[in-house]
Order: sequence, then structure tokens, then C-alpha cells
Amino acid sequence: MPTMIWSQEMSVGVAILDEDHKKLIAMINELHEAMQHGRSKEVFADILGRLSAYTVEHFGREEDFLAETGYPSLDLHHRVHEKLKADVAAIRRKFDEGVDAALQIDTLQFLQDWLQNHILQTDKRYVAHLNAHDIR
Repeated sequence: MPTMIWSQEMSVGVAILDEDHKKLIAMINELHEAMQHGRSKEVFADILGRLSAYTVEHFGREEDFLAETGYPSLDLHHRVHEKLKADVAAIRRKFDEGVDAALQIDTLQFLQDWLQNHILQTDKRYVAHLNAHDIR
């Protein structure tokens, strides 16, 4: 599976949210690199923990912008965020039960797919709304 690369197509038009997305991509790529160099066992829990913490920070920031501007689909967007947090918590529980290479590969693929799809589909839905409220 390839490394994730930020593209302008992923921009949501809000600088701080774009920077958040770039940081999340960098963490996913850090996990990918560790797996390629056989270090995933040592770094998997650390990266998963940092990813989990940073998604909470990012989701909070994103949802604050959406709440401040009265985004009509905020509840749905929040539920999507909560589902990812629950999925990551479940992955962490599986990891704590015993390191498994298949779990790491599946997790990496899941995170790459989720983030790319979330940005390009779910997040793109709020771009016009936030820009109309002068959030950049």
C-alpha cells in the first residue's frame, strides 16, 4: 500500500483544518514507514495513541467551526467522528490483546482509506458553508 500524499484536492479551504489533515496523514505515513522497516511492533501503540489523541483535537476544532456557523449536518458529521473514535478504540483493544501483523496492516489500510474518504467526501460537504461564513 502506498504512502498517503497530501494534494490540493484535499483542501477544505480552512488553513488550520488543512494543517490538521496534513498532520494526520504524516502520522499514518509514520506507521507505514515503521511497518516497512520492521519497527511497527514498537511504534504501533505509540502512533495509534497519538493518532487517537490528535483526531479528538482535530474533530473538536472542526466541530466547533461547524457549530459556530450553524452547519445543518453537524449531528451527522459528529456521528461519523464518534464512529472513528470507537473504531480506533476497538483496534487498540485488539492490539493490547497481542500484536498481530494482520491487525497492523488492516489498521493502516483502514486509516488511509478512512482519512482520504472522509476528507474528499464528508469534509468537502462543509467547504462552501464555512467559506460563506468567512472561516478560512
